[in-house]
Amino acid sequence: MKIINKVTFLLLFLFLITKGSCGCSPGDVVIDQQPTGEKISNLPVWNVTISNKCACTLTRVRVSCAGFESVADINPLEICKKEDICLANNGGPIHGNNSFTFTYAWNNKIAFAPYAFQEHCS
Repeated sequence: MKIINKVTFLLLFLFLITKGSCGCSPGDVVIDQQPTGEKISNLPVWNVTISNKCACTLTRVRVSCAGFESVADINPLEICKKEDICLANNGGPIHGNNSFTFTYAWNNKIAFAPYAFQEHCS
């Protein structure tokens, strides 16, 4: 009986300490960009993928985007620049282990980097 109580207590304890404690870090937001091979106004088109490697859903994902410009029309619901910070996906969710993509056209690729986000664990 004591062993069953100890095992039950241990399982309950482990459940409580892991429940809702995703602890997503900036390293869980991975940004990759590749040229598409297309050109607009003789400038290369870049495909950017922002991946959420955390199990939790992330919202209000912001990335540093100094120098970000595009000769192609950019949908502000996809990526919206304010000074040197860009809001991805209109602040909407990027679910755990999923990605969000957008494209832009410029002469060189921009050094996007994770800046901030809100995590939502259940």
